[in-house]
Amino acid sequence: MDYRYISRYDRIDEDFGRFIKDYNERVSAHIFDARVSTESELVNIPIKISFQINNLLQYHYVDLIGSIAPIRNFVVTLETIF
Repeated sequence: MDYRYISRYDRIDEDFGRFIKDYNERVSAHIFDARVSTESELVNIPIKISFQINNLLQYHYVDLIGSIAPIRNFVVTLETIF
């Protein structure tokens, strides 16, 4: 499990007020990611399967001013050596 904290921005350029409603409203962001993995063998070939959920709580926040960060997404990874 990962936790990221992004503190609120101290100042925002006044020009954003022309394009972004409530541009001056700022809060800190708390983002949780989770992952689980397992290792096994498939026909004598070692494999590792991972499942990851980014932004687990579907927290809506900005990572850059005026840019909404990615919503919840899922990643499945399969690794092997042969």
